[in-house]
Amino acid sequence: MLPVMTAALSGALTYQAVVDEVAHNLANLSTPAFRPTRLAQVERVAFGDAAEGGRGVVPVAKRVSARPGPPAETGSPFDIALADDGRSFFRVRLPDGTYAYTRRGDLRLDGDGRLVTFDGLPLDPEIRVPPGARVEIRPDGSVVAEDGGEPLGRLEVFTFDRPENLEPLGGGFYRESAASGPPRPRPQAAAPEATAAEPALLPGYLEMSGADLVGELTRLIQAQRAYTLNLRVIRDQDQLIGQAIELARG
Repeated sequence: MLPVMTAALSGALTYQAVVDEVAHNLANLSTPAFRPTRLAQVERVAFGDAAEGGRGVVPVAKRVSARPGPPAETGSPFDIALADDGRSFFRVRLPDGTYAYTRRGDLRLDGDGRLVTFDGLPLDPEIRVPPGARVEIRPDGSVVAEDGGEPLGRLEVFTFDRPENLEPLGGGFYRESAASGPPRPRPQAAAPEATAAEPALLPGYLEMSGADLVGELTRLIQAQRAYTLNLRVIRDQDQLIGQAIELARG
């Protein structure tokens, strides 16, 4: 494959991946605590005969935005936002027994009285609420029964040194990676003493999506134009090769 066609093909594949990524980000404009992604790593691959220069690059990894979305007041006692610089997460246990991490704090009680995420994954450590009990989640993470203030547990927060390198699992959940560093339990301080280094919880709030409509639409237009230009190069080169073959036969 000619080097110019190799470059155009890898460019088309890359910009197609950008279009797909932007579409995913736009689809989550209203998803609480959603973190948009950006292509962050490419890999060299062979297109045809590598000896003839037929090697290009394709995207193989994404980077998660480290910027948290803005908090919005909901008034729900089971809605919790993390007030920090974006490094903190709740930990949940997946059905296979492994852990995942999320900033999405629209919690609820399941049939067993456990405090779970919006789609039913239990928090870790697990917190159970007695039947019929009304609870309060305080800014320091403690969960107490409103009648008598009986402690029922504490919402633990875990932090990462490089949260942008977490592995996205979909649905607002992430898994640690070698590049993100291991999770660390972090003490929480109740507001107003909390600082960016000591995140507090905001009961009755939800973190909104971090996707930026204008920015994503701009990326989409740019990627679509670049994708079209690369396809045009491939088409023109293919026509030139066809003409050269016809001349050689002539």
